[in-house]
Amino acid sequence: MSGKQSTMMFVNMVAFASRASNYLSSAKMDIESPMSRDAISFSLACVGQNACAIPKYVSDIFPEVPWSQLRELSSLPFYEARSDYVKQTARDVVNLIPTFREILAKLGCDATAITRMDADTAAHRQAVGM
Repeated sequence: MSGKQSTMMFVNMVAFASRASNYLSSAKMDIESPMSRDAISFSLACVGQNACAIPKYVSDIFPEVPWSQLRELSSLPFYEARSDYVKQTARDVVNLIPTFREILAKLGCDATAITRMDADTAAHRQAVGM
């Protein structure tokens, strides 16, 4: 996997963590409803899938990231999870967004990719009623 592909995995992780944040913060979303829990769970699973795609030689450079926990997100049975577990897990992932952004800066991420990601996050925030 190239450095550019690894960078895009981090961009995706920020984007999906941001979506989880939007869902948590939206007045329209009720974490107790299956639809809200599914939306948040999907975002968490996408973070996990992207974490799985990052090669070990890249993840070894950033030990501050809880890689094993993030990778587990791709296979957790969220459909069985309690709402409080999904909510806390989402908050834990959301708290990693600044770390992911620092990593993107260290990797020299193309500003265009970050601009697109931020625009997508803003549009998503508006769509979910924030």
